[in-house]
Amino acid sequence: MPIIRDTTRVKRLVRRVPWVPWTFLRHYVYPLVVRGSSSAADAGRFFDDLYASSGCEGTLSDAATIGPTYDADDARLHYNAVEGTIIKALRGRLPDPLRCLLDVGSGSGHWIDFYRSCYGVPRCIALDLSRLSVESLERKYAGVPEVEARQGDIADPSFSLEQEIDLVNAIGVMFHIVQDERLEQALSRLRGLLAPEGLILVGGQFGALTRDVYFHEQDGRTVVSKRIRSLSWWRAAALRAGLQVVARHKTRDHPGILLPENNLLVLAHARRG
Repeated sequence: MPIIRDTTRVKRLVRRVPWVPWTFLRHYVYPLVVRGSSSAADAGRFFDDLYASSGCEGTLSDAATIGPTYDADDARLHYNAVEGTIIKALRGRLPDPLRCLLDVGSGSGHWIDFYRSCYGVPRCIALDLSRLSVESLERKYAGVPEVEARQGDIADPSFSLEQEIDLVNAIGVMFHIVQDERLEQALSRLRGLLAPEGLILVGGQFGALTRDVYFHEQDGRTVVSKRIRSLSWWRAAALRAGLQVVARHKTRDHPGILLPENNLLVLAHARRG
């Protein structure tokens, strides 16, 4: 069977059996029908292509960061649902003082706006692999010295920052680091940047299995651009990086809206003893 390039067949199945969760089908059924070998995608190119396909010009929209089939209402519901989960996760845990936020995979800058509005974060660093995203962020925050947009890869050994980070926001991005060793390098790097009482919020799917779940083509090769990891994988990898999972929260599903992810992990420095 040839490699399936998109999830069209799975979406048809969703319409036939709507009681089966879309996330389950996409993460646990779809990969079983994919055949052939694959290698890691160039993530920067993947997102540049995604954003270009959305037809956005100038500043990226929230919908464009999810996918070309999402409209403004679906994107608003998705982001608002995750916002509620973040507020719940930070209740009673918010770092004090909250001086600097690192937003990994900033896309349109939605999370920068959220943390500035909801928590009054005085300094934000918006990090993204995508050239189109960074250019959009630079336009959006021109004249806002409290927000700095950077193009970079948290998994790259050369990546560094000049200041401690009190809160890392990484919603729906870490699974795009498909090589396990590179993700562990990214966690170690984030641990080195994190203030003693700082937190890392990771959004994704943390179930029972670890597997590649999204396949497409680059330069005539089949590549994978998304890999989900189990909760047990995250707990072990966090400890190896000097971190620990201190909480897990689930975002409520909404009938009729395909929410990309529905879980949130809270990581902090591992405590000795």
